[in-house]
Amino acid sequence: MSGKLSVREETDLYLQELLVAQFEVSQRIEHRLSKGELREEFIIERIHNEFPDIKLCRGILCDGSWQSKQLDFIWLTDKARLGSRYIYDLCDCKLMMEIKSDAKRSEIRDCNQVSGLIKGKCKTGQNILSGMFCYTTSSSKRSIIQSFGFKYEKDIDSYSKYNPKEDLYPSVDFFFCLDCIHEDNPYFIVRDCFGCNTLILQNPVIGYLINMFR
Repeated sequence: MSGKLSVREETDLYLQELLVAQFEVSQRIEHRLSKGELREEFIIERIHNEFPDIKLCRGILCDGSWQSKQLDFIWLTDKARLGSRYIYDLCDCKLMMEIKSDAKRSEIRDCNQVSGLIKGKCKTGQNILSGMFCYTTSSSKRSIIQSFGFKYEKDIDSYSKYNPKEDLYPSVDFFFCLDCIHEDNPYFIVRDCFGCNTLILQNPVIGYLINMFR
C-alpha cells in the first residue's frame, strides 16, 4: 500500500481488519457448525450495514421441481418473495456467495459447478453472480491465484495477464480471500461482463467486494 489513504479507504481497511479479528475470536468456538454460522451472520451484517435497503439472507433457491443446496449468502431483488422461510425463487436472486473458513480446492470446484448449474437455469436477461468469500485457503495464495488464470512470473515477482486457458473455474464470478492464517495480504479476483478475470491485490481489497452491492 502506497500513499495516503482516503477516508473511505481507511474505513474499508477498518472493516477488513474487523473481519480478521472476528475470525480469530470465533476460532475459540469448538462446535464447527456454530462457528460457521456466526461467521456467515457476521458477514451478512457487515454488508447490510453498508447497504441497509438490500435484502440479504441464507437459504435455498428453487425453480420448479429443482432446488439448490443450502446457500450461505443470498442477495435478493427488491421485490423478492419472502413468505417461505429460507426458501426463495431463483428468479429473485441477484447474487449468491459461499462463505468458507478454510477453502479447499474441492470446495472451489463445487462452487464452480453449482454456479454453472444455476447460471444454466437463468431466464433470458437474468444474470446471477456467484462466488466465494473465505478467510484462508488450504492451498497457497500463489497456487489459488494461478488456478484463476494468472501465472506467477518469478523474474518480475508478479502475475501475468489473465489467460482464460489456465482458468479452472470459469463459472465463478468472484473470489475474495482474507488470507488470515498465512498472514498475507487479502486478494480479490473478479470476472467482468466479457468473462475475463481481474486480480486485485492493493489494500484495502474489501472495498471492491463491497462495491459489488451497489
